[in-house]
Amino acid sequence: KKGYRVVYLGAGVAFEDMVITEKTRPADYLLTFFDSPVTNIVLQQYIDRLKKTFPGKTVFISGNCFLNASEVKLPKLFHKISCAESFSGLLKKL
Repeated sequence: KKGYRVVYLGAGVAFEDMVITEKTRPADYLLTFFDSPVTNIVLQQYIDRLKKTFPGKTVFISGNCFLNASEVKLPKLFHKISCAESFSGLLKKL
């Protein structure tokens, strides 16, 4: 809608499928949502895996589970998205 090409993978996509998709259709940015309850440890492990698997990629993270999480550390290039307006504002800065 705003000039971005988007590939929607949907809920429940295996991490390996995301890796394959990114290899065949390289992305400038990744956006993921955490809406299902997970522990902070699992959430941090997933974030660390994203960082390791997609080095140098800008990653946006949102979802109720993530937004309500405590003690989760975001690496450089990872951004917390609390609402659509903040997401739009971050995209404009990049």
